[in-house]
Amino acid sequence: MRIEDTHPTLAAARRLDTTVRAHAAETNSARCLAAPLVDAFVEAGFYRMLIPKAVGGEEVPPQVFVSVLEALGKADGSAAWCVMVGATTGLVAALLPEDAAREVFPKDVVPSGVFAPIGTASVEPGGLRVSGRWPFASGSERATVRLAGVVVKEEGQAPRVSHVLVAPKDMHVVDTWRTAGLRGTGSHDMVAESVFVPDARTLSLFGAKPRHGGPLYAFPFFGLLSLGIAAVAMGVASAALDAFAELAAKKTPGGSKRALNQRETVHLRFAEATAALGAARAFVAVAVADAEAEARAEGAVSVPKRATLRLAAANAVRASAAAVDLVYGAAGGSSIYADHPLQRQFQDVHVATQHMMVAEPVWTLAGRVMLGVESDTSQL
Repeated sequence: MRIEDTHPTLAAARRLDTTVRAHAAETNSARCLAAPLVDAFVEAGFYRMLIPKAVGGEEVPPQVFVSVLEALGKADGSAAWCVMVGATTGLVAALLPEDAAREVFPKDVVPSGVFAPIGTASVEPGGLRVSGRWPFASGSERATVRLAGVVVKEEGQAPRVSHVLVAPKDMHVVDTWRTAGLRGTGSHDMVAESVFVPDARTLSLFGAKPRHGGPLYAFPFFGLLSLGIAAVAMGVASAALDAFAELAAKKTPGGSKRALNQRETVHLRFAEATAALGAARAFVAVAVADAEAEARAEGAVSVPKRATLRLAAANAVRASAAAVDLVYGAAGGSSIYADHPLQRQFQDVHVATQHMMVAEPVWTLAGRVMLGVESDTSQL
């Protein structure tokens, strides 16, 4: 038995499976995570998974983080995605002074954030004056703190990237999230207009040294983010395989006397989908284990292992979509209806494939690193 299988946070995710499924339709139609789920996730500690224990977080091992998100993704992709964004936002607590981290990330915190430095900031005594509009702010409507990336412009200095933690009262959300899949994430735009952010709520994500030790904080930030996306996609794909198996046992296509699960072509497609997902999951597990071992031994993760992490995550999302496509096609006309689980799973997994953290350039960069070609690896 793997250590992560007995972890209490993963046990909590499994216990909440029925609850998450029960609220999936509400979350999807409202384009916002159902309020009872937010409360349940806070109580379970999901949003604090990557926050240091020293400031009240869970500080779970990376593989537990992946397993929790996959379990939640199997119940509902949108719910898992909101947790993924919230939990990875919580990582920045490791970069803050302890007092600030405890204040910004209390036990009942619900974080959200957009790390891309789309906003602008100017330096003022004691902090930054921030303005901007950040799209893809998943879970922002329910958030108790919002992180935003900015470019700081200071006279006589080169522009620099910074990140700010803003109270919801100082930002507003613009309803823009009308998408085919992952509708329940509520990934609207968040807007700040000349908001003052004190120095205690600003940080540098790039090049900053975490104030806490442990292998989790030696992991590359974007590696953890991409693994989170992969975990959600794998959960959605796993749910699609289950939904198809249930359908195949019951459905007898018109003009046939045999149920779907009695057809050889269906056997082949289901086996292909299962193998694709299983192989991707195994690659992720090995990449995470190797990176964590190096983090424990060396206090850092090398560029080759960072590249492998990103490749494993990108591959997992691609394989998850391929697995869903196989069973979606084999289901025939049943899968086209909006109220069939396969339809939502098809839409959700394909929205996940479009995230820049797992897009085609990641494959190219990983290949360059593995071939020893000089590359800009700052985003690994």
